[in-house]
Amino acid sequence: VLHEDETAQLKREEATRAYHRRIDLALESMEYGFCLLDGDLGLLLWNERLVELYGLSPRDLVTGMSLYELLLASIAAGNHQGWTAAEIVARERSRLAQIGPGESIQSEAVLASGRVVRIRWKCTAAGWWVVTHEDVTEERDHLQDLQRREAELALQNGRFTAAVDHMTQGLCMFDARQELIIANRRYARIYGLPPEMTRPGTRLVDIWRHIGFAPPGGEEEYIR
Repeated sequence: VLHEDETAQLKREEATRAYHRRIDLALESMEYGFCLLDGDLGLLLWNERLVELYGLSPRDLVTGMSLYELLLASIAAGNHQGWTAAEIVARERSRLAQIGPGESIQSEAVLASGRVVRIRWKCTAAGWWVVTHEDVTEERDHLQDLQRREAELALQNGRFTAAVDHMTQGLCMFDARQELIIANRRYARIYGLPPEMTRPGTRLVDIWRHIGFAPPGGEEEYIR
């Protein structure tokens, strides 16, 4: 009969379980999708956020499955429209071949849900791949909203400038510091001003000096 002290073995097993619990907790606390792939692009780890983001079922992911198999499940969920799994694998392998340990590359994809995801691949020292999937839909929407507002403002400014330039009277506007805000072409022609004298920010006193106007009582007193 052999009697073996199992205390050390039990401690090692408990330490291993505790380590795995910490990893699981770390993965599930991430706000973005995460997966870890080996050098052959086989799936090692992932979190629930990745499953949710791509509209997958937990049963779709299995440790050791290839990137190709992972993409087949994602395409079946309606993602990567217009691409086959083989095409995406070939594209990603080509891109990943260009970077080394510590370097990363990123791209964006529109999912079946309409969400925009930023995908970032980072190569580890061991040649594995840490891949994060961040939902940037709100960020993109905000950027597009800003671009749309800027375009509308540019259009309105263009219309205003065109209207001002077609006036038969000379027009100019100065701010509280007596610096030019706007002047139309008719104003420039009346006083013979070159383009640099009609740019926003030009001082009123500089325009006076250019046209030879000497205000009674001096410039400062005349402005007041």
